[in-house]
Amino acid sequence: MISRKLTLRLFAALSVVMVAALAFSVFSATSATSHAANNSALATPRNLVFHHNFANMRNSGGGGLATWTSSFVSGGITYSYTMVGTDPSKGSASTSVSDTTVPLILHFSNGTIFDGTKKVSNTTSSPIFNNAQFSSGKTQYGDAIQRAEFWKYVSTTATNYHVLVGTPTVATAITINVPAADGKTVKDSSTGKTIGIININWFDPQLQGLLTSQHFTANMLPIFLSNNVYLSFGAPSLSNCCIGGYHNAVQNSAGLQTYIFTINADAGIQGGFGEDVSALSHELVTR
Repeated sequence: MISRKLTLRLFAALSVVMVAALAFSVFSATSATSHAANNSALATPRNLVFHHNFANMRNSGGGGLATWTSSFVSGGITYSYTMVGTDPSKGSASTSVSDTTVPLILHFSNGTIFDGTKKVSNTTSSPIFNNAQFSSGKTQYGDAIQRAEFWKYVSTTATNYHVLVGTPTVATAITINVPAADGKTVKDSSTGKTIGIININWFDPQLQGLLTSQHFTANMLPIFLSNNVYLSFGAPSLSNCCIGGYHNAVQNSAGLQTYIFTINADAGIQGGFGEDVSALSHELVTR
């Protein structure tokens, strides 16, 4: 099963921030150097983090997800962090995050349509939402990593500590019409398949609008799912690509709303970048 293979491969490499409401983070390509003049080349690696200061919102109860805050010292500098769930040093507790998978039907100006509903089944049946055997226990992928990260406590005084995503609810698919200036289709050199690229600067405000129009509440985690559509920094081209997923948090009428965008790419596209649930795996767990 591809989903199991990918999540097991990523398990040893990543540590958890099960929603990471303090930062906007992107899952970016790590494939070969691109050739800007060749639209069939692999994309350029991209990384970006937009830092937000949500301390006042959290202190005033603006966030709907259960979180805890702590700090650590490295090189004489104290770093604070906030994570979803409860503090494992205080014993066993189980937190479940209500999530909704929102398939996106992305309609490009040249008539090409990428239907996210085709990737719902292998997303929701993956170990992200279902139990699998890991070294830290039989549980979901993200929970297994968080348990391993805090093994000092989990192995002794917090054996039943968990941070889980709930049984996935699948929303009705949402169609987004992508303007020609903000979205292009290109041929992927790895597979010969057509993929989509959308400017993240246009795309993210569309998702933020959906958070309100779809009446998500702050205690819910919407996961917007695309099929073979990546994002770019700026004009949509492989020279500005690729982002396979990101998470963000915004303050709106619901409170502090966290959400995720993720690609679920066909096998081999862009050299395997964003294949299956690898992008979503990253957005639920990060270093």
